[in-house]
Order: sequence, then structure tokens, then C-alpha cells
Amino acid sequence: MIMKKMVWKAAWVVALLVSAVATTHALSDSQISAAAKAVTLVPAPEIPAKAVQIVMSAPAKDRKAVAYAVVKTAIRHNKSTARLVVSSVAKAAPETASLIAALAAEMVKDEAVFIAGAASTAAPSQTSAIEASVASAVPEHAAEITRGSARVGPPTAGTVIQTSTPINQVNRQGLGGNSFPNATTSPPISAGTATPLPANYQRTR
Repeated sequence: MIMKKMVWKAAWVVALLVSAVATTHALSDSQISAAAKAVTLVPAPEIPAKAVQIVMSAPAKDRKAVAYAVVKTAIRHNKSTARLVVSSVAKAAPETASLIAALAAEMVKDEAVFIAGAASTAAPSQTSAIEASVASAVPEHAAEITRGSARVGPPTAGTVIQTSTPINQVNRQGLGGNSFPNATTSPPISAGTATPLPANYQRTR
């Protein structure tokens, strides 16, 4: 009965936000606060999805404010969800990524680097803004955040060149086409069998 009541309340909040989309009025602080509290009405594994639902149900003009409130409430309610909530919301609404990443990093400083990385991976187009905002929020981790974010982004383009030039210019090993004519196994394999011969450790190497 209690769970049904909680689900009903969460659904009511989302309906409230949807109805606000059709209006020209911005959401009030009390409406945003009520919407944010909806993330506390679901089990922990469902918090990221609920956060996305609430943020995406808000009018575009209020989305950043709602995302900020939702992420703040979610982390206060369950700190372990910080990274997933940020990455989920950032992926759905990239324009909020730098704002919520900085907020989450400040609230859970020991995970700041991971939060920045998660946000950048979810919203790669916002990497520079995420890096700057998180580094400003937690300057003690600025260097780590910069290094981590630098690795996030689309793959670089390049040209693969094939050549018949031997790998080893001295003994002409590796002529191309997977050919190594002078290569020997160690220990050597008996002709016609798959049984290695005993290693000769007296042989000059």
C-alpha cells in the first residue's frame, strides 16, 4: 500500500511537469522542489531512470533548474547513485551536463574524477565545459580531471600504410604476407610431428 502511494506521488509529479510544458510560465521553486523529491520515492536502482524522466518532462526553459534540483536531491538521498544519475541525465539532456557534474563532484569529492569522466562519456560534446566546471568546483582534483577528460572523445582518423619492406632490415625477416622464411621455433619441432625436441642448453646462442 505504501509503495503504491509512493508510485502514485511520483507519477503525479511527472504529470505536473508535463502540464507545465504547455504553459508559458516558468516553474516555481516549490514545483521544482516537489519534482526533485520524486526521485526519493523509488528504489535505489530506479533513481537514475526516474531522474531522467523528471528532467525530460520539464519544460526546456526549466530543464537546467530541474536537473540541478533532481541531482542534488538524489545524491542527498543516496550518495552511491551520484555517478549513474549524472551520466544518465547528462546523456538525456547534454545541456545540463556541466552543471550537474560540478554539483555532484562538489557533493561527493572523492568521486569527482569519476563523475567528470562519466559525464564526459555520456555527453562528449560538452567535455570542455564539464572539465572546466568540475575543475572549478573541486580544484584539488583539477589536474586529474583534465587528464581524464582528455581521453574522452571520438576516435581519431588515420591512414594505414602497407609495405613489403622487411621488418628486420639485417636478415630480411618479415617480408610481408606473413612470411618469416628463416624463423625457427624454440625449442624446434620434429619434422612431421607436433612434439618439441628436447631443448639443447649447451648450444651456443
